[in-house]
Amino acid sequence: MISYNHPVPNTFGIGCLAARYVEFASVEELEQSLAGAAEPFLFVGEGSNLLFTGDRFEGTVFHNGMRDIEILQDDGDYVVVKVGGGYIWDEFVSCAVANGWHGAENLSLIPGQVGSAAVQNIGAYGAEVKDILVSVETFDIRSRQLRVFDNAGCGFGYRRSFFKTPEGSGNIVLSVTFSLSRKSAFNLEYGNLRQFLPAGADISLS
Repeated sequence: MISYNHPVPNTFGIGCLAARYVEFASVEELEQSLAGAAEPFLFVGEGSNLLFTGDRFEGTVFHNGMRDIEILQDDGDYVVVKVGGGYIWDEFVSCAVANGWHGAENLSLIPGQVGSAAVQNIGAYGAEVKDILVSVETFDIRSRQLRVFDNAGCGFGYRRSFFKTPEGSGNIVLSVTFSLSRKSAFNLEYGNLRQFLPAGADISLS
């Protein structure tokens, strides 16, 4: 979808219009929309870390609309799922909880999309997205090639990744693959989480 003078999503609710706005639902749509697109480029998710100082962006804003989710492997102990970068992060966590896939529950209610979760290495309550992430598939807008980064190749640190560096900033996250456990293994060691639970309490995701 290509539109003009389109509002740019941002959680501050600042009314900023993009001269050209593209929402892509596939690699092919992204490639086609890049051809001849006016620079500068701005790639946004839900805009939770985006603060506009003006009411217009003179360039092209790209928004990831890839929201597929696919089970790649399920051996009864672990489920490996590939999730589109445009999938809303908290909706993915809710999906995992509903299906009994463990590992993402501490990261509930964090705003943004799956793609930005990998870029930021989001974290909460003693858990980080790198703990469950297998790989990241990107489109390099400089070389116009698909790339796949394993966990180590993502260069994760506290709230950072390779994708936030000058070398990695040209990689647009298309999808992220996660490995989640089918066995309960709740992370309750952060701060005083455990003290709020009765001794011997049976914890479940339901």
